[in-house]
Amino acid sequence: MRTDSWLELLKLPQFGNAHLPERAKFQHVLYALGLCPPIMETQITAPLRANKMIFQIRKRMCYLPSFRENVFSKTMGVAHSQWSDHAFRAFGLEEPPTPYEVATFTLGQGAGNVPRRFFQGIATRAPKIHTSAFQWWLLGLGDEVLEELVPGWEGARSEFIKVLMHTSSFALWALSTNLSPIVRTRAHARALLDEGTKLRHARRELYDTTYVQTLLKLGKRPHPVPRRLPKYSPVFRSVEEKERYHKSLPEKKQEHRDSSLGNVWWNVIGIEKYPDRGERIRNRDEGRGFEYQGRLKL
Repeated sequence: MRTDSWLELLKLPQFGNAHLPERAKFQHVLYALGLCPPIMETQITAPLRANKMIFQIRKRMCYLPSFRENVFSKTMGVAHSQWSDHAFRAFGLEEPPTPYEVATFTLGQGAGNVPRRFFQGIATRAPKIHTSAFQWWLLGLGDEVLEELVPGWEGARSEFIKVLMHTSSFALWALSTNLSPIVRTRAHARALLDEGTKLRHARRELYDTTYVQTLLKLGKRPHPVPRRLPKYSPVFRSVEEKERYHKSLPEKKQEHRDSSLGNVWWNVIGIEKYPDRGERIRNRDEGRGFEYQGRLKL
């Protein structure tokens, strides 16, 4: 997902003035965090050409202690378990998607072999700092840290969700009800199964129908269908799931070793978590595999 919205939060003065790249892909952020969610299985080798960029991002993340202790923790990469009451109401639905579903749909989507730039378009309809904060929240950053960085975060998140619900692709997916009564063309049918940009006009036609608008206003799903999610998720459902997955990495490593050389994706485990060598030496007893406990509320 090539967008600068990931880095917008790191541009805040609380993160110091170390150089930060202008743009970054989602995979670069995952490498900088040392996260290995299932979506990384599609990334066979680490982006060696972006090695300098990854370390620049990591250095910014390490500068602020409260942020560092959240992003290099057991709970990072684990989706939040539920919405706050304020955020829940912002969807306007009786059965809104869970934080895990939203994270998987928006961060894990792909069009063919190219990662989908879901939030790139959203960033033009909402403040970039709110787009960035919402992405970091979906990836597991705690509310207490975001409130420190973005005052009024609770209200900002709710307003951002309202922006999402006025986006045809997201609203139709979140509604997730049988829309066959209003499907009139093959393009309409394909638009309900594919978030590719080529079908955005067909999706908009469906979104603008009286039927869909009425359901969104009522918050009803008269004939619910399962929400479509990508095969490889960018986040975990729980800390336990994350731990089980990490225990399986040695086996996955061996599977990939025969066909891959160089800086392969599993080597991000055990990365350095300090802004400079001096602080790393002062905390050497923690070890490379040390993880903070993470956010207060799962």
